[in-house]
Amino acid sequence: MSCPNALDETYERVLRGINNSNRDHAHRLLQCLTAAVRSLRVEELAEVLAIDFDAARHGGIAKIKPNWRWADQYQAVLSICHSLVAIVYEGSSQVVQFSHFSVKEFLTSDRLARSSGEISRYHIPLSPTHTVFAQACLGVLLRPGRKSHVVRRFGDSACQIRRTVLGGPCLLRGRFITHTGCDGIFIRCGQATLGSMAPCLRHR
Repeated sequence: MSCPNALDETYERVLRGINNSNRDHAHRLLQCLTAAVRSLRVEELAEVLAIDFDAARHGGIAKIKPNWRWADQYQAVLSICHSLVAIVYEGSSQVVQFSHFSVKEFLTSDRLARSSGEISRYHIPLSPTHTVFAQACLGVLLRPGRKSHVVRRFGDSACQIRRTVLGGPCLLRGRFITHTGCDGIFIRCGQATLGSMAPCLRHR
């Protein structure tokens, strides 16, 4: 179902209103919110702001930068994404969701991809978006202090994560893959604070 033109224009205005310094942050947060297969808690989504994706762009693993974390995670998410997202209670947890189902539809639509000017940069194609989310999950899973736990839990399979090729839905040729495609071994970060921001990766 297509969004009415009025909604498209509203979302375009919101995207244009995002500060230049927050554009990359906003895109990452919206990508992860789009890719997640369960609701993300505020602290989970905000942790994306502390992930350095530079290494992942060159075939490595994204890294957590603790000094990049925002002190006020609630405000971080809302101030960066503006009215495109809302924070609601799900049980005892505060979770982030799109403010309306049409926001996700607009962000993933060809209409936004074809838009003129800067706002087309916010278009979210699903396959690369799942890759970004997987990069974030792996950055958390392999952050310093968790490596030994991962190796104990998953044995030799965990060691192969470091040979990951992050170029598409398959993270490691049929072994470590996102929820978008092939059969294989899925991994999950467990129940740590952002740690469980791996809802699109699961062990089975």
